[in-house]
Amino acid sequence: MTNTLQVLPFDPAAVLTPLQAEIATWDAHRAELLARARGKHVLIKGDRIVGVFDTRAEAVDHGQELLGRVPFLVKQILEVDIVETL
Repeated sequence: MTNTLQVLPFDPAAVLTPLQAEIATWDAHRAELLARARGKHVLIKGDRIVGVFDTRAEAVDHGQELLGRVPFLVKQILEVDIVETL
């Protein structure tokens, strides 16, 4: 019996970026968050806003305590995005 390998074309659009769901949630709720919590930090997991915190450290600590060591998004609630990497 002969095994064959089928090579499929690579579709970059089909590859999910890390935190894609969280970024979509941020985009969907940004205006609401700006209106009620400008300057604070939001913790997002999937399609859920977990909470809003005064500092980034509080949001990260809460995310790690509640969710464990899994990807989640913490963003400062500003009109312009500031990109940070850990």
